[in-house]
Amino acid sequence: MLLKQADRQLGLTRSAAQCIPDPRRQASVMHSIRNMIALRVYSIACGEEDLNDHSELRTNILMQTAVGTDGELASPSTLFRMENEVQRDAVVAINALFVEQFISSYIRPSG
Repeated sequence: MLLKQADRQLGLTRSAAQCIPDPRRQASVMHSIRNMIALRVYSIACGEEDLNDHSELRTNILMQTAVGTDGELASPSTLFRMENEVQRDAVVAINALFVEQFISSYIRPSG
């Protein structure tokens, strides 16, 4: 829950999700890109980096609360498809986001 609070304050998963285009038919979407990114980030931070772990994590009430949903989270296959569909432009944009976040964390330039 501490990670969720830090993410809420920094807005990293929300900002990262905005860097990734979502080509899916929106009427059929069950899991937002932001929720899937949050699920992956939070689970990796908890030591559950293997997608196979998500078969059980998707019904974990604490993980559902952290992601911000009251239903089942994305399945391993859904997360796998999302991760494999991300294009180079999105990765570059997310990298720039991390650089901007790092720079903005300083009140004044170091030196």
